Amino acid sequence: MRTNRHQMSKQVNRREFITGAAAGAVALPAAVAADSAVVRTPRRDAPTAHRVDVLVCGGGPAGCAAAIYAARAGARTLLIENMPFLGGVWTAVGVSHLMAGSGRAGLNAEIHRRLPVHQVFDRNIYVIEEMKTLLDTLMMEAGVDVQLHTRAVYALRENDRLYGVFTESKSGLEYIKATMIID
Repeated sequence: MRTNRHQMSKQVNRREFITGAAAGAVALPAAVAADSAVVRTPRRDAPTAHRVDVLVCGGGPAGCAAAIYAARAGARTLLIENMPFLGGVWTAVGVSHLMAGSGRAGLNAEIHRRLPVHQVFDRNIYVIEEMKTLLDTLMMEAGVDVQLHTRAVYALRENDRLYGVFTESKSGLEYIKATMIID
Protein backbone atom coordinates (compact mmCIF):
# COMPACT_ATOMS: atom_id res chain seq x y z
CA MET A 1 0.00 0.00 0.00
CA ARG A 2 1.47 3.31 -1.07
CA THR A 3 0.79 6.44 0.98
CA ASN A 4 1.52 10.07 0.34
CA ARG A 5 1.32 13.22 2.48
CA HIS A 6 -2.29 13.89 1.54
CA GLN A 7 -3.36 10.42 2.60
CA MET A 8 -1.37 10.70 5.86
CA SER A 9 -3.04 13.95 6.88
CA LYS A 10 -6.63 12.84 6.35
CA GLN A 11 -8.75 11.39 9.14
CA VAL A 12 -8.78 7.57 9.09
CA ASN A 13 -11.92 5.71 10.07
CA ARG A 14 -11.94 2.28 11.73
CA ARG A 15 -12.41 0.36 8.46
CA GLU A 16 -9.51 2.18 6.76
CA PHE A 17 -7.32 1.58 9.77
CA ILE A 18 -8.01 -2.17 9.81
CA THR A 19 -7.58 -2.42 6.04
CA GLY A 20 -4.32 -0.45 6.18
CA ALA A 21 -2.99 -2.46 9.12
CA ALA A 22 -3.83 -5.74 7.39
CA ALA A 23 -2.04 -4.55 4.24
CA GLY A 24 1.08 -3.77 6.28
CA ALA A 25 0.88 0.00 6.37
CA VAL A 26 3.86 1.44 8.20
CA ALA A 27 2.68 4.96 8.95
CA LEU A 28 -0.67 5.98 10.33
CA PRO A 29 -1.92 9.42 11.24
CA ALA A 30 -1.46 10.52 14.86
CA ALA A 31 -5.25 10.87 15.19
CA VAL A 32 -5.59 7.09 15.13
CA ALA A 33 -3.15 6.57 18.01
CA ALA A 34 -4.64 9.42 20.06
CA ASP A 35 -7.96 7.55 20.36
CA SER A 36 -6.33 4.38 21.73
CA ALA A 37 -6.49 3.40 25.39
CA VAL A 38 -2.68 3.35 25.47
CA VAL A 39 -0.59 5.73 23.39
CA ARG A 40 3.08 4.98 22.85
CA THR A 41 5.24 8.06 23.21
CA PRO A 42 8.09 8.80 20.86
CA ARG A 43 11.36 7.48 22.19
CA ARG A 44 13.75 10.22 23.13
CA ASP A 45 17.13 10.53 24.78
CA ALA A 46 17.55 12.22 28.14
CA PRO A 47 20.86 13.92 28.86
CA THR A 48 22.42 13.35 32.28
CA ALA A 49 22.04 16.78 33.86
CA HIS A 50 23.57 16.02 37.28
CA ARG A 51 25.53 13.38 39.17
CA VAL A 52 25.02 13.73 42.93
CA ASP A 53 25.40 11.81 46.15
CA VAL A 54 21.90 12.71 47.38
CA LEU A 55 18.89 13.73 45.31
CA VAL A 56 15.92 15.08 47.26
CA CYS A 57 12.63 15.14 45.34
CA GLY A 58 10.38 17.76 46.93
CA GLY A 59 11.15 20.98 48.76
CA GLY A 60 8.60 20.83 51.56
CA PRO A 61 9.59 20.83 55.24
CA ALA A 62 10.90 17.24 55.23
CA GLY A 63 12.70 17.63 51.89
CA CYS A 64 14.33 20.88 52.97
CA ALA A 65 15.54 19.30 56.21
CA ALA A 66 16.85 16.21 54.40
CA ALA A 67 18.72 18.30 51.82
CA ILE A 68 20.24 20.68 54.36
CA TYR A 69 21.48 17.93 56.67
CA ALA A 70 22.79 15.78 53.79
CA ALA A 71 24.80 18.72 52.44
CA ARG A 72 26.06 19.64 55.90
CA ALA A 73 27.28 16.05 56.26
CA GLY A 74 29.39 16.53 53.12
CA ALA A 75 27.19 14.95 50.44
CA ARG A 76 26.85 16.59 47.03
CA THR A 77 23.14 17.34 47.28
CA LEU A 78 20.51 18.43 44.76
CA LEU A 79 16.94 19.29 45.72
CA ILE A 80 14.30 19.43 42.98
CA GLU A 81 10.95 21.14 43.51
CA ASN A 82 7.97 21.52 41.19
CA MET A 83 6.94 24.90 42.61
CA PRO A 84 8.83 28.17 41.96
CA PHE A 85 9.88 28.32 45.63
CA LEU A 86 10.68 26.05 48.58
CA GLY A 87 8.66 25.33 51.69
CA GLY A 88 5.68 23.18 50.69
CA VAL A 89 2.94 23.60 53.30
CA TRP A 90 5.02 26.26 55.04
CA THR A 91 4.87 28.57 52.02
CA ALA A 92 2.59 27.28 49.24
CA VAL A 93 -0.34 26.27 51.40
CA GLY A 94 -0.11 29.15 53.85
CA VAL A 95 0.28 27.09 56.99
CA SER A 96 2.20 29.91 58.61
CA HIS A 97 2.75 28.42 62.02
CA LEU A 98 5.59 26.28 63.29
CA MET A 99 5.78 23.58 65.87
CA ALA A 100 7.64 24.48 69.03
CA GLY A 101 11.28 25.13 68.31
CA SER A 102 12.72 26.61 71.45
CA GLY A 103 14.69 24.17 73.57
CA ARG A 104 14.75 21.60 70.76
CA ALA A 105 17.13 20.59 68.00
CA GLY A 106 16.60 20.30 64.28
CA LEU A 107 15.47 22.52 61.44
CA ASN A 108 12.42 23.88 63.27
CA ALA A 109 14.61 25.14 66.12
CA GLU A 110 17.04 26.72 63.65
CA ILE A 111 14.18 28.44 61.85
CA HIS A 112 12.86 29.75 65.18
CA ARG A 113 16.26 31.30 65.90
CA ARG A 114 16.64 32.91 62.48
CA LEU A 115 13.11 33.87 61.43
CA PRO A 116 11.00 36.53 63.13
CA VAL A 117 8.32 34.39 64.77
CA HIS A 118 5.33 36.00 66.49
CA GLN A 119 2.96 34.55 69.07
CA VAL A 120 -0.63 34.82 67.80
CA PHE A 121 -3.39 32.80 69.50
CA ASP A 122 -0.72 30.64 71.14
CA ARG A 123 0.84 29.77 67.78
CA ASN A 124 4.26 30.62 66.34
CA ILE A 125 3.32 32.66 63.26
CA TYR A 126 5.73 33.92 60.57
CA VAL A 127 5.55 35.91 57.33
CA ILE A 128 5.50 33.48 54.40
CA GLU A 129 7.81 35.54 52.16
CA GLU A 130 10.38 35.71 54.97
CA MET A 131 10.22 31.90 55.23
CA LYS A 132 10.89 31.54 51.50
CA THR A 133 13.92 33.80 51.78
CA LEU A 134 15.25 31.96 54.84
CA LEU A 135 14.90 28.56 53.15
CA ASP A 136 16.84 29.85 50.12
CA THR A 137 19.52 31.16 52.47
CA LEU A 138 19.74 27.88 54.40
CA MET A 139 20.15 25.93 51.13
CA MET A 140 22.87 28.27 49.91
CA GLU A 141 24.74 28.17 53.22
CA ALA A 142 24.61 24.36 53.34
CA GLY A 143 25.75 24.06 49.71
CA VAL A 144 22.55 22.45 48.39
CA ASP A 145 21.94 22.89 44.67
CA VAL A 146 18.27 23.70 44.11
CA GLN A 147 16.38 23.23 40.86
CA LEU A 148 12.86 24.70 40.84
CA HIS A 149 10.08 24.12 38.30
CA THR A 150 11.24 20.50 38.10
CA ARG A 151 9.14 17.38 38.53
CA ALA A 152 10.40 13.83 39.06
CA VAL A 153 8.56 11.71 36.51
CA TYR A 154 10.25 8.31 36.54
CA ALA A 155 12.87 6.46 38.56
CA LEU A 156 15.53 4.36 36.86
CA ARG A 157 15.76 1.15 38.80
CA GLU A 158 16.98 -2.37 38.38
CA ASN A 159 15.56 -4.94 40.79
CA ASP A 160 15.59 -3.22 44.20
CA ARG A 161 18.26 -0.63 43.35
CA LEU A 162 17.50 2.95 42.30
CA TYR A 163 20.09 4.58 40.05
CA GLY A 164 18.54 7.95 39.31
CA VAL A 165 15.47 9.93 38.37
CA PHE A 166 14.13 11.31 35.11
CA THR A 167 12.80 14.84 35.47
CA GLU A 168 10.72 17.21 33.38
CA SER A 169 11.35 20.93 33.58
CA LYS A 170 11.72 23.95 31.37
CA SER A 171 14.88 22.22 30.13
CA GLY A 172 12.83 19.22 28.96
CA LEU A 173 13.45 15.62 29.90
CA GLU A 174 16.67 15.11 31.88
CA TYR A 175 18.26 12.35 33.95
CA ILE A 176 19.80 12.83 37.40
CA LYS A 177 22.13 10.07 38.59
CA ALA A 178 22.19 9.76 42.37
CA THR A 179 23.70 7.44 44.94
CA MET A 180 20.76 8.09 47.30
CA ILE A 181 17.28 9.30 46.39
CA ILE A 182 14.91 10.82 48.95
CA ASP A 183 11.31 11.39 47.94
